[in-house]
Amino acid sequence: MLKRSKSKENQHALWQERATKYNQLEWVSKSNILQGLSIIGDFKSHHKVLDVGCGTGKVAHTVAPYVQEVHGIDFSSEMISQIDTQQFPNIFPKEASASNLPYPDNSFDRVTARLVLHHITDSKEMDDTLQEIKRVLKPDGKFIISEGVPPSAELKPDFEEIFKLKESRITFLPEDLTYLLRKNGFKNIRVNTIIDEHMSVRNWLENAGNLSQEDINKIYSLHKNARALFKESYNLRDLGHDIFIDVKVAIITGENHSD
Repeated sequence: MLKRSKSKENQHALWQERATKYNQLEWVSKSNILQGLSIIGDFKSHHKVLDVGCGTGKVAHTVAPYVQEVHGIDFSSEMISQIDTQQFPNIFPKEASASNLPYPDNSFDRVTARLVLHHITDSKEMDDTLQEIKRVLKPDGKFIISEGVPPSAELKPDFEEIFKLKESRITFLPEDLTYLLRKNGFKNIRVNTIIDEHMSVRNWLENAGNLSQEDINKIYSLHKNARALFKESYNLRDLGHDIFIDVKVAIITGENHSD
């Protein structure tokens, strides 16, 4: 269930701190996930794309060579400042809120949101965001979501226990995302999954940008001492100096049909 979100001031401070190390996170630039999103999104040369929560621009950089324009929005100016618009002059970033998009109706052929929706912990803001995305999509346009998800519903509590030490967020299962899309009027919803192999837990924690050493140690310990089902499902390898896991990523698409 969604709950009240943190204050906007706290969110801005959080992402200002995270921006300094964000591109050092290995998963941010994982080519198989980015390319998977690109293939599933079915981008065309005439397309205008909006990347919601564009961050430092990794999705925009991936998509830009294949489309006419990529517009990116994020509420963190520190994250946006790292987007390379010189190499990719067809990327147009803007500081804005996902729940109040500064674009006319029917502006985009595709909208992407990579690891964004789990940060929207208020139910009204979530619906407002999805309605705004639907509004700016052209008829028959496609919305592409990419979210890390637990390996199974049985492991959702373990996932939540780890992440509550890191941040305030929602833990989605693929069916939760499907429900949100259907509830907000998207059609032809399709679910794809990709495994992000060999993710370094230490790299993830040490470059999160907002964790104390105490919290890093607690989260690391939760992995190291996890139950057998967790270790098996994540293909966990404890090498002593680091722990590596295989993470499940859901890429879900929904289309903007009025019928």
